[in-house]
Amino acid sequence: MLKAIGRLDIPVLAHPSLFEAHVVAGIGPKTRNWLTRPIGLIGENTEASIKQQGGFPTLVKNPFELMPGVLWAGEIERVTDFEMNPTLSTRIIKNGEIQKDPILDDTAIAINISDYGLVVVSGCSHSGIINIVKQCIKYSGVDTVKTVIGGFHLMNANAERIHNTIDALKELKVEKIYSGHCTGFKAETMFSNEFVDAYEELHSGKVIQQSSDIN
Repeated sequence: MLKAIGRLDIPVLAHPSLFEAHVVAGIGPKTRNWLTRPIGLIGENTEASIKQQGGFPTLVKNPFELMPGVLWAGEIERVTDFEMNPTLSTRIIKNGEIQKDPILDDTAIAINISDYGLVVVSGCSHSGIINIVKQCIKYSGVDTVKTVIGGFHLMNANAERIHNTIDALKELKVEKIYSGHCTGFKAETMFSNEFVDAYEELHSGKVIQQSSDIN
């Protein structure tokens, strides 16, 4: 992306743990052997190469306004009881030790649309989509969350956690849900059954417009 932009002054906004080594381990689905693979910034995406291509890392954990009406959610506070643990078991290599990874770099953005309300856009929601929505409300100062978009990483969640997530979104009076990627088929089915026409799956090339889909 930096190569395509072709400038020398592109801020790369991310959490301070961006360049730390993150790994995930588990049994391979085909070989059934124990596998460990790196996640996060790998390959050519090093700090040095980012700077070489014109980017300068801007590493922060506190929420702040990117521009009027657009909030960077920062490091998500874990305040919801059923979302205290990340939805993915990973490890982080820090100070020469392998530690449990709390995935503190998981974040989101919130867009305050005039005469509409707040639209929350998450990534994989490893910090919990309810925690994310609550944080966006807290730091944007807008308590009307109209739409939530993103992956919810509930693919391995049990039915109780999915039900709790649905109930919490309803309690927060979220009107429209778009989810995909890591949400998981079981969770997508339950969301569809509960939200009916207010739920849609995400897919590549999907366009969401305030005048039609969001409205």
